[in-house]
Amino acid sequence: MQMLRINSSSVIPYVTCQKNHPEMDSKAVAALVFAGFYALLVTISTVVDVLSTWMVKNNVFESASTSTNADVLHYAHKTSSEETPLLGSPATDIAQVNPKSGCLMKIFLAFSVYSNGKKLLSTKKTPGTLGAVNGVRVLSISWVILGHVFAFVISVVSNIGYSYTIDIRKRSYQVIMNAFVSVDSFFLLSGLLVSYLLLKELKRNDGKISWCRFMAKFYFHRYWRLTPALMLLMFVYVPLFPYVSDGPFWPQQGFEPGQCNQTWWYNMLYINNFFNEECMAWTWYLANDMQFYILSPLIIIPMYYSKYVGWIIGTTILLGSWIATGLISNTYKLPASQLEQISSQESMQMHYFNDYYIKPYCRIGPYIMGIWCGYFLFKTDCKLKINKVLNLFLWMVAATLACLIVYGLYDDINGNVQLAQSVKDLYNTTHRTVWGACLGWVVFACATGNGGFVNTLLSWSFFTPLARLTYCAYLIHPILIYYYYTSLRSALYMDDATLAVLFAAAMVFTYMGAFVLSLAFEAPMLALEKIILKSDSSRQERDATSVSKHME
Repeated sequence: MQMLRINSSSVIPYVTCQKNHPEMDSKAVAALVFAGFYALLVTISTVVDVLSTWMVKNNVFESASTSTNADVLHYAHKTSSEETPLLGSPATDIAQVNPKSGCLMKIFLAFSVYSNGKKLLSTKKTPGTLGAVNGVRVLSISWVILGHVFAFVISVVSNIGYSYTIDIRKRSYQVIMNAFVSVDSFFLLSGLLVSYLLLKELKRNDGKISWCRFMAKFYFHRYWRLTPALMLLMFVYVPLFPYVSDGPFWPQQGFEPGQCNQTWWYNMLYINNFFNEECMAWTWYLANDMQFYILSPLIIIPMYYSKYVGWIIGTTILLGSWIATGLISNTYKLPASQLEQISSQESMQMHYFNDYYIKPYCRIGPYIMGIWCGYFLFKTDCKLKINKVLNLFLWMVAATLACLIVYGLYDDINGNVQLAQSVKDLYNTTHRTVWGACLGWVVFACATGNGGFVNTLLSWSFFTPLARLTYCAYLIHPILIYYYYTSLRSALYMDDATLAVLFAAAMVFTYMGAFVLSLAFEAPMLALEKIILKSDSSRQERDATSVSKHME
């Protein structure tokens, strides 16, 4: 193990003698019953939606506006012409034959696979959307999956030396060794979209809005956007996963400590990144993103009224993040590369992950870069002509810095150069922010017409439906990867071809699973949100009308 530069405690033998097909406990039975009833709801909703759509298209009723049955039945979804407020992802509207018909039917048909599937698979683009964002989303989640396919396989390979000695000597494999900045790409995009769309909303209302109502919707939207899919998946996955397979590598108690009995509410409140024991460990990203979202108005709203105040607040938060990260890195003598922390002592691994990697004050840099990028897009209205020479220079600077972040640790990883701790601290402090700035330039250049063929590639319509599934793909891909690896009957011999096949398979099955998860949990909840907010808006209009008549 010393020759491989790894800590033997990081390689855990899972091969044990186990009892096949254990009996389900009460939580697993409850989850199975819930899944069955939910599937029945989705099925009935889909059948009613398909039948009602067919009847309207074939004029089964003489007049859709006068036939009671047609009015009750038909509430087909349609693709919204606008982006979901504050998120930039397509929404679901309800195309009502009769706007006077009941709200319960709208809610019931929000679960229709037929209508939600058409919405998810649509490649239509609306004017004003940031098309390049879709490509960045898909490529970033692909990078995340690639990194996890490589990282998770370590515990089930027969030739452990392949992962630690052969691969790291290939410069091309630095893309995998440093795949961890792929998550920072999502922080950048999240901050950019929140900033850009919130500033547009403020401008549309000329900065005069009902702050209490506006902020309530602002936070409700984000919580509703993330939470139902997360918690429903957790409710089904955690109790049932121990029973879906078996084998010498299979953990009979599941992957979640204590089956999340004491930790599930951490995820529900998005505070799981502050606890050492968490449920679905990869959801630390969601906790960070929610915390950044909560803080974002403190930077964006002042920036709308006074750019200097907003920039001072953002710069202060960024400097505070750098100082905190530098102190943590120096205190625990953290390495610059993820591979080096894996090869270190177990205490070092814990400090790296729990005290640095998942903490919001160490990860907010790319989010702030996104907020500033969104501000520039707002101020320029996505229209800016940049001199060709300057444009080329900025592209070269961004590409050079990005390559240094990904490939710059090659000699340190291979032991050719021993970096001083101060250099490691500097890298840990700044490299995520720099990565966010580089990617922010790519999105900004593409959105303002300075992206050339890069914009053509990233705005490819093929990415549009895949981009809608990135959230569900992030939620489900570790489960699928874990399932395959731990279901093996013998250790896996790794080589380049095997890794390529595993990655390709992981991508295909992840998007298949994400499509099902989105149809079942995510899309219906987005449709329900539209119904709730539309009902609230209608009620406000009625109240305003009644007040106006009373005053007359």
